[in-house]
Amino acid sequence: MPIKVDVVDALRIVSRSVWRIAVALVDEVDDIRLPADQSTPNVAEWLAKWQMVKLTAMGSSTAVLKMYWLAADAAGEIAKVTAGDAPAAKVEAPDTCNAVVVDSKGDHVKCGEPLSIVWEMIPTDTRKVVCPADPTHMIAWDSWLKSMGARKPRGARPRNHAGI
Repeated sequence: MPIKVDVVDALRIVSRSVWRIAVALVDEVDDIRLPADQSTPNVAEWLAKWQMVKLTAMGSSTAVLKMYWLAADAAGEIAKVTAGDAPAAKVEAPDTCNAVVVDSKGDHVKCGEPLSIVWEMIPTDTRKVVCPADPTHMIAWDSWLKSMGARKPRGARPRNHAGI
């Protein structure tokens, strides 16, 4: 039976990431024990269901970010190899197209169509944000992410009388 090397490599990366997170949690938090069934899927489920609050409360924000990126990279590896030969995955984006178009009256208006995120996993592993109404209304992935980050609500902070 042929073995898919990319699947085996992804499983190895996921297993290593799950165990790095689990070991860091056991080292940092007192009175915590691993579950009796220490298979990688069971430990991953244990982390996700029961230990997320403890993970976020670990010593420093750097440690928490490291755990997050370990998990995100592992999930990305699994997504790549389980996509099979699918040319692209398409997901609706929480945004509408802002491209200016000319309507039937001749006025310039925003397109307003809901955007889609297209992830071309094989062979390029690229993401782009496209408008289904007109493919020329494409937005680069990194630009769209920055614009979405700029839109998120910011926390209120006290200001002095000069507004500084």
